[in-house]
Amino acid sequence: MSRIALDGNKTVYAYQEGRLEKKGYLYNCKNPQCSALLKIASINGVYGPYFTTKGTPKGHIQGCPYGVSNNAINTIYDDSNFDLEQFANKLFTKQQNESEKSRYGVNITSGNNQTPSIRPIKSVTQFYYFAKQHSETYLLGNVPLYKLLSDTRIQSKAHFSDLKTFNGTIIAEVIFAGYNRDNQQINVRPRFGVNSNMDLKFILHIDNEKIFNSLIKKILDKNKKPFVIFAKWDNTECKIYSQKQVVFPTIIN
Repeated sequence: MSRIALDGNKTVYAYQEGRLEKKGYLYNCKNPQCSALLKIASINGVYGPYFTTKGTPKGHIQGCPYGVSNNAINTIYDDSNFDLEQFANKLFTKQQNESEKSRYGVNITSGNNQTPSIRPIKSVTQFYYFAKQHSETYLLGNVPLYKLLSDTRIQSKAHFSDLKTFNGTIIAEVIFAGYNRDNQQINVRPRFGVNSNMDLKFILHIDNEKIFNSLIKKILDKNKKPFVIFAKWDNTECKIYSQKQVVFPTIIN
């Protein structure tokens, strides 16, 4: 199951497509390497509709990230009690124990391809997938997602291209642009500015040498592929207090 699919070349969302007249309509998997056909399920279900391959002619390829319900991108996230500022303040606490065992991998409801799992949003990866599951205009605390997530979608790209900065609590897709070991800084370029005439470079300040070295290793090990940063930004700079602020989602490319 998944919460996002393709209708032709258009990205569509299950909560928008979940109407009786769409029952039986076939969609395509969002993964360009997968030719699975999807249809809407659970139109009147408690936790809302989702896309499934059950009853369609073609299932997901092996390893498709949209084909397994316990993959983070396919989980249904409950944002009813989510407070962005509380989430950010907890994450940014300097005294946070980096070795603390994650409590965020436990499902409220376990699921399979027909019954999705339900989780609260408790990690940056989960917040990112939640945002990517919904349209840019979806309101989170009365704020549209395109003002909270900087990615390459139309409204988000236009919004941040006008600003050319990040201010406040923003989650952003970025590309590695080098580092300064002496100052423990990592340079990144926001994805909204790639393939444009904007030469933007943002700076991550990292006081903790262990965190700095770990992040550099992760970035290089992943061949400098795009990644995601969640931070409180001051124009083009931010501080990284925890490795949990920097994540490498499987769906970003």
